[in-house]
Formats: sequence, C-alpha cells, structure tokens
Amino acid sequence: MKPSFLVISDLLDVTQRAAAWAARLAAPAGAQLVLLHVETMPVIDPTSGMMVTPVMYLSPTQEINDALTELAQQLPVETTVEVWGGVLSAVLPEMIARYQPELLVLGLNEEHDVLDRLLLNQALPSLRDTRLPLLLVPAATSNPTLPHRVALAVDGEPFHLSKQAEALKPILSAWAAEYSVIHVARASSAPEKEMRQALASVQMSGLLPAVPNECAHEVRHASPATGVLRAVAEMQADLLVLIARPRSFLSALFHHSVTAEVARRSSVPMLVLPVLEEHSPIAKTQPNPSVDLKAY
Repeated sequence: MKPSFLVISDLLDVTQRAAAWAARLAAPAGAQLVLLHVETMPVIDPTSGMMVTPVMYLSPTQEINDALTELAQQLPVETTVEVWGGVLSAVLPEMIARYQPELLVLGLNEEHDVLDRLLLNQALPSLRDTRLPLLLVPAATSNPTLPHRVALAVDGEPFHLSKQAEALKPILSAWAAEYSVIHVARASSAPEKEMRQALASVQMSGLLPAVPNECAHEVRHASPATGVLRAVAEMQADLLVLIARPRSFLSALFHHSVTAEVARRSSVPMLVLPVLEEHSPIAKTQPNPSVDLKAY
C-alpha cells in the first residue's frame, strides 16, 4: 500500500493551504493524499449565542464534493476525496483503518477559534488511540516548498519512537533536508551540558542519523515556546518538528502546553510527533527524574 497523508478538511481556503503543503511533503516519498470532509451540525458559540459553523459546512454535499474534487485535480500527487455526514470523531477511525495513513494533516484558521478547537477535540480520540503524527499548517505559512531547513525541538529528556513515528522516518529522509536540533535553556542552567543531552536524546531515539554539533541551536529564554520560535526564526527554518510528550499532545494540544503555544504562534508548518510513554515497557531507557517533562 502506498504511504498516505490524511488531510482533515475545514474551510475551503484552509483546506487548500493544508493540502498544498501535504502534497509538497508527500511527493518525494511517493505518498498519496486523502481529503476528508465531514459535514457536521451547526455549532453555536455559547458566549455569543451565534452560529459559528462555516458556510462550507452548510453547503449541499455535492457542492463540497465538487470543490474538493477540483482541488484534488490541481494537486501534484494522487488524491482521493471522502465526504461524509456525521461527526469527525466517529468517521475518522474508519478512515484511518481504511487508508492506514502515516500522517494526519490539519490547517489552522488565522484566528484560533472554536472551529479549530472543535476539530482538534473531535480528532483527539483517534490521535490518542493511534498516536499518529500530526502536521499543523498555520494560516501565516508561505507558499508550500520542500523543506530545506528543518528544526527539531527537544527538551533534552530521552524519548522513544512508536511504530507510527518509525513509519514516518523514510518520509523525513526523502525530503533530503538539513536537520538541526534546537533546545531552550533556562537562565540558571548549564547550557553546554543540556545541549549535549538534547543531541544525545535525538541520536538515541533513532529519529535522525548522527547530528553534528554544528547543527545544534540553543536559545536561552524563560519561555520555552518563545525560545523555540526565536530559534526557528534565527535558523530560517521552514518546518518545525515538535517532540510531544503524551501528557501534552494527547490531552491538551490547544490548551496549556508548550506545543499548544507554539502551534498558536508559529508561521511555519509544525510536525507534532507523539512519543512513547517514558514508563512504557517498549522504552529502551528510563527517564531522568531531574528533568521536568511537563515542558512539552
């Protein structure tokens, strides 16, 4: 079976941007796309009492299907359109079982409003069950391009790849990008030691081949999210990989984690890569209790 990326459809312009990026990243690996749109019931904002569901959701099914089919024909990779009625949380597991995607893709609105939260909340059960990587495409991203500089943000604590993350490694290699490890150090920390730990954690995970010291980028900042974003800007990276601990990614992606804050403020696409629980029997080593794992 061809590798596939499953793009969760939202507003048409948001879907166009997310699909364009997904197609660009899929092409080198020969992957296909699936554009999934689920017609849902109108959503009422409890604070204003006004309907906030996009017009696209209220359009006839045939119009949605035609618009997505036209979009699929414009993309440079093989693309399938799936339009369903119901609730995303019910439809998504069936689509994942059918297409077995290596990656889920979601475009973010310019304002991270109730629609983003609705989609993420409905997708979270499947993300929790499957631990699939998630590509978030912000509204502020530039035109899609194959990444040349990829920033990998780590907290220095050992992490261990799930089989889903392992499946993504050939796709990362197909991009032929330059990868750099970024780490945000506290003002009172020993930066050289922490940077060595960060590099060692990446090499131990097997996510990337050996990373030379010159590809390490450390920033000192009290806010991990601000530090990550500063490093991305200084490196001129065009894609950010976030290693997300289960407690942040699977339960609070758009709430109170560094991953959430970076996602809200980033202007480059973010590949959120869930890792195994530190206490998992599959894990190769035990975590260092002196390092705070809540940061990510």
